[in-house]
Amino acid sequence: MPGPMQFDSRFTLDDRAFTRAVRGAIARGRDERPALEAIGELGRTSIAQNFAEQGRPDAWKPLSAATLYERIGGSRGLTKGAPGRPGTRRLTKRAERGLAGMKILIRTGRLLRSIAWKIVGHGVDIGTNLIYARILSLGGMAGRGRKVKIPARPYAMWQESDKREIRRILTEHFLGKGLFDLGGIRL
Repeated sequence: MPGPMQFDSRFTLDDRAFTRAVRGAIARGRDERPALEAIGELGRTSIAQNFAEQGRPDAWKPLSAATLYERIGGSRGLTKGAPGRPGTRRLTKRAERGLAGMKILIRTGRLLRSIAWKIVGHGVDIGTNLIYARILSLGGMAGRGRKVKIPARPYAMWQESDKREIRRILTEHFLGKGLFDLGGIRL
């Protein structure tokens, strides 16, 4: 995990409220597991949202024509066409329906279902155990003879809103909800 987060806030608290808040922070600080569990679940749901939006903040590169052709079943996804008239083949109704609902990086849903998290030391590992996941995220050459270029489609990444939520989770866990609104002062 990255280094500690630092907050630079100046405010005045009455001594009793401050003492209670510090004691609560110390007590909660002994068990970081609830905060780490919340961050792990946030990461998993954020990745699922990346899949649902087909890339964020930037959309993923569309599927190639070769991939689309393969996904509709190759020539089985095309009509016979008019004899002697090249270029008259069209998509079958089934292929049209398949293309309409097709998602990038989701064919069977296995990759998305494999996303999991676990607490490791004082941090959270979020990811998958599928060997092909890395190339789908980072891109690179694949296939026999490494002749197929797969574009990078980063799906396992923190969004700015996730980073704000992590700060909120950690602050609330270690400092307590009471410090968010003491005497009208908000952190």
